[in-house]
Amino acid sequence: YQVGSQEEWTKALKYMLTNLKWGLTWITSQLPDDMTTSNAIPTTSSPTVTSPR
Repeated sequence: YQVGSQEEWTKALKYMLTNLKWGLTWITSQLPDDMTTSNAIPTTSSPTVTSPR
């Protein structure tokens, strides 16, 4: 029993990576604008939010 040739695996992984790229592009397009800017990355100068106790 042979699972598949090297060429078949290469082709399958190429399609998988292409699908992943399109999926990430779509997900990113669905995010609010403020989530896709560099301001979404927390820095040390940003205030810390404390959880209520």
